[in-house]
Amino acid sequence: MDFWDLVKVLWRRWYVTAPMLLLTAGAAGYIGSTVGPEYQATGHVTVIPPLVQQQAVAGEVSRVNPWNEEALADAARIRLEGKPLRDQLAAAGHEGEWAVEITGRLPVITIEVVAGTPEAALSTMHMLQGVVEEEVQGLQTELRLDEGEEYTTHRYDQGESIETTSSRMRRALVAVLGAGMILTTGVVIAFDAIARWRKSRSPSAKAEEP
Repeated sequence: MDFWDLVKVLWRRWYVTAPMLLLTAGAAGYIGSTVGPEYQATGHVTVIPPLVQQQAVAGEVSRVNPWNEEALADAARIRLEGKPLRDQLAAAGHEGEWAVEITGRLPVITIEVVAGTPEAALSTMHMLQGVVEEEVQGLQTELRLDEGEEYTTHRYDQGESIETTSSRMRRALVAVLGAGMILTTGVVIAFDAIARWRKSRSPSAKAEEP
């Protein structure tokens, strides 16, 4: 059965198709009225190079910092996107989903958190900024660097601007409409098949057989 055959079946059984589509529209309307908006908090953290760099001296072995800004930023992103951290924050009561992006030559880590309330989005975003700072510092701890030789971090903002987003509502509506269309198609096809089978088994149909 191709698409055109399906359309013809849906049109022929309009008395089944119409109620199913009305139920789908009603479910979508209910979801649209009950699913509230979400809130997005955005924060930025950058990795700053060391203030002190050792000059190599002939005949001496000097300790150097093997990290650079890009590697530390990538390491922080890997931790932010990992499942262990998500499970840890969820167990601690932090809500929301987040996405991480790194841009610029002096890497800026952008963290976007979406949660059900402004407070939850802001709290989780601050926690993630702290995770970035902890990761950058922790990876350099074993190097025992002198003061000023470490890469550090700086928060450009504290997530003061919180935006309202309807992404959850859109996802729910797409899911309901998609499920409704699939269910409608399945019910109409099943009804059409049963109707055809019953018609073929009727006495009048048998009487027309040669």
